[in-house]
Amino acid sequence: MASKTTLYFSVPAEPLFDRFLEHYRGKGFHIEEADRVDMTINLANDSAMGFLFGLGKKRIFADFDPTDEGSRVTLSVKGGEAFLAEVSQLLEIEAQAISKQIARQTAQYSPRVTPQMIIMKETVHKETVKIPCSYCGELVENTVAKCPYCGAGLR
Repeated sequence: MASKTTLYFSVPAEPLFDRFLEHYRGKGFHIEEADRVDMTINLANDSAMGFLFGLGKKRIFADFDPTDEGSRVTLSVKGGEAFLAEVSQLLEIEAQAISKQIARQTAQYSPRVTPQMIIMKETVHKETVKIPCSYCGELVENTVAKCPYCGAGLR
């Protein structure tokens, strides 16, 4: 008979899926199905007695679903309540490791905030030179081509 539980984590489902699969692959579990798109894993571990007599067989079916807060993992485990607790504990440890890794990466790439900000103000003064118009005698800026008063050319 299978034991079932649903666990919720505040970390993304993808790295949790990868670490879970890697862990049980290293423990000698046979991967009957691992779908990265649907994020489901079906693993089996047959002992010598399990192979011959159907005893000691351990199975894990895990469904990883992304949520707004992180991820939801639905487990169906054959192998007893103790094995379900072991699988659940592994997921919690891996979720904590992923959370710490994300925090380190965020801290590494977040902008550094300095305690003080120095504001510099720059003032530009513009001086204009005025020259007398040779026809009417009014003072006009030296940058204009015609006198604004009489219309005579200044250059």
